[in-house]
Amino acid sequence: MEIRTSNEAFDRTVTLLARANQDLQSMLVQLNETVRVLREDWTGAANDAYTDAQQRWSRNMAIMTEQVARASKALADIQTNYNAASKDVENLWS
Repeated sequence: MEIRTSNEAFDRTVTLLARANQDLQSMLVQLNETVRVLREDWTGAANDAYTDAQQRWSRNMAIMTEQVARASKALADIQTNYNAASKDVENLWS
């Protein structure tokens, strides 16, 4: 049985996860800035609906940011463990 992995693939995956998270955060900040001026005229249900939506996406963004950090750490741990195991196996045959 042969197991192969690529350090570059791990690194690329972590980078892509972090970039996607940053891009989403930037879009939400931009949306909030765009709507901020319009919101000055909103009252009642429209204002409440936007506030609720904004709170939900802020909460979900925080959860996603935490999950990206956990996934990045898990991938780094996998990479470290794989490299250590690979060296151990290599040392068995040296």
